[in-house]
Amino acid sequence: MATRSVLAVADKLVNKFGFALDEDAGDAHIFYSRQVDGVGKVSTHFSHGEKEIRDVLIRAVAGQLRVNGAYFKNMLDCKNSCGARIEQIRENPVGPLARFHDPRKK
Repeated sequence: MATRSVLAVADKLVNKFGFALDEDAGDAHIFYSRQVDGVGKVSTHFSHGEKEIRDVLIRAVAGQLRVNGAYFKNMLDCKNSCGARIEQIRENPVGPLARFHDPRKK
């Protein structure tokens, strides 16, 4: 079972994909969020004290960020750019936005 460092994932979110630490989100978790034009706020969180993230949690984070697990892993491995991620959210959303997505509307 593959794991990833929470610090490495958080670093990619902030430094490559433009997420910011959400200071007002609460004390139980560390929240990262980003406003995406035409979509709204996209956010995820990690538990304090969590050092490694297993695949099942990687998929959960991917869902919170509205992309699928494989796509998120490619983001972390520098195979998808920030612009590509935003297009993925707009054109093929996963999670809560998927039910509102009409592929006929551009």
